[in-house]
This record gives sequence, structure tokens and C-alpha cells, in this order.
Amino acid sequence: MHIPDGYLSPSTCAVLYGTAIPFWYVAFARVKRLLNTRLIPLLALASAFCFVIMMFNLPLPGGTTGHAVGVGAATVVLGPWASMLSLSIALLIQAMYNFDSALLYYELNTGLGWSIVPAFLFVIVVFCPLLGLLLNVAVFRLADGRMFGVEDRCPHRGARLSLGVVYDGDKITCLDHGWGIRLVDGGVEAPEQGCVLTFPVKVEDGFVYLQI
Repeated sequence: MHIPDGYLSPSTCAVLYGTAIPFWYVAFARVKRLLNTRLIPLLALASAFCFVIMMFNLPLPGGTTGHAVGVGAATVVLGPWASMLSLSIALLIQAMYNFDSALLYYELNTGLGWSIVPAFLFVIVVFCPLLGLLLNVAVFRLADGRMFGVEDRCPHRGARLSLGVVYDGDKITCLDHGWGIRLVDGGVEAPEQGCVLTFPVKVEDGFVYLQI
């Protein structure tokens, strides 16, 4: 979606920028909290991957062309917020140096059209259903009434944590090789390293709800 200059009014662009900027702000805030030496090269690599893959155009019926964007791969590797930023960076470079679209319509060409909406659509339509089919979750109710949902798989060799034993109030031990996993954050007890996915759990009207 490459919108040329003069196609939309400035007032329309202002509304679209007002819609996109809060998403960019939240994405920056979330990525900043997680920023580390591992995430920085991944962000750069995802931006470069998206930039390169968009260079390959395929002919489509009607005399036009289309190309891949890379939002699915970036979202799987980085998550929706970081992939949103990596795509926005790649598309900003395209707009500034390749003149693929007008900067006035950057928020629609990139933010809403190719990074914000596609990233969350991929999570909702593709990633979450596949995660629900492929992922086993164990829910634990502790003696103090707290409930935790964790991935039912030890990061060591994949043994089921649901067969383990709760100790120290909020930790589970894997019966395979005795690894300890914290139910609060999914981290593995020292000296071992690793983690499992955690999922918020709440009880309402007698029903247990698990957020994936």
C-alpha cells in the first residue's frame, strides 16, 4: 500500500497519526523495558530482513505487483510490539531513501497498514490459535489460594511439570532431573538456567480463566 502525495487531506493524516502514535509510544516503552544485548541485534536483524524481503516484487493480476512484508516472522521472533518497531524502522528508511511512499502518509503506509494492524492480526488469527493447539499448560493452586499457569514442559528435557511436586510454597520441581521452577515468573532455580512460559489465571463465578 504505497499512497502517493496529494491523495489524502492533511486533516485525515492528522487523525491517522493521532491513532498510530499511541501504539508507537507503548511499543517504545515496552521494548525499552526489555532492551538488552540480545534484543538489540534481533531488532536490527528483523528490520533488515523486512527491508530486504520487501524488495522482491511479484506480478499480480491487473497489471500491479505485490511483495511480502515479513510481519509474521518478525512477530514470532520479537513479539507484536517489537516487530511493530522493526517494521516501522524498515518502512521509514524506504520512505526516506527509496521514496516508496510520501512521509505525510507514513502512519498509514507503515504504522497502521503494515506494522500495527498486521502484527496484532497475526497474533490473534494465527499465533494464538496455534499456541492453543500446540501448548500444554499446567495450572497450580497453592496452599494460600493463589493460582498460577505455567507451560507444562520442563526446559531441560521436556518432562511434564504437572507431575512434579510443589515446594517452598510457590516452586515446582521436575521429577525427571529435579530442576526447580518458580511458578511466579517461570524462571529456573540456580544453578540451572532457563524458563517456562507463564499465564495469568483468575477465578470468577466458579470458573477458572487462563489468559494465553
